[in-house]
Amino acid sequence: MWKAVFNCLNVDEKVRSVGVPIVLVCNCCNSRGIKDFDHILNNGDFASNLWRKVSPERLWRKRCAARLEGKLESISDVWLSIKHYVQILSNYLTEVHHWNYSDDRVLRNMEVHILLKKQKKIQVLRWLKPAPGRLKLNLDGSSLGNLGLASGGGMLRDN
Repeated sequence: MWKAVFNCLNVDEKVRSVGVPIVLVCNCCNSRGIKDFDHILNNGDFASNLWRKVSPERLWRKRCAARLEGKLESISDVWLSIKHYVQILSNYLTEVHHWNYSDDRVLRNMEVHILLKKQKKIQVLRWLKPAPGRLKLNLDGSSLGNLGLASGGGMLRDN
């Protein structure tokens, strides 16, 4: 986002302004014509579809509050609430099938911290008799937290 804020995005109009001939096709949505900041970040097919999916409910609430109640919210207020809702949704995230660097980068840029819950690995164990003439020691223990009460026990078996 800082590239957009500091006018550093390589959009068609900027590249052409320094005399570089280019084909006028948007790399995001394949539409023809000169692509400016507004197209890339707002009005282009890709950007507008993305914004519709990201925050329609929140933008609608902002519009209704402004129109019906006279409450005006800043962009940063709306953005903070969107980040807040994404964080709430992330708390219900229990299983991720496809997690990649790009997903992680987007959420980090939004300052959303995802705590992926690890699935518990279940391991089936069974007791096997020791070989003849041998003993088997079975141990177990438990604790009520760090520096809490603890207990343990064991059993020697030959069959």
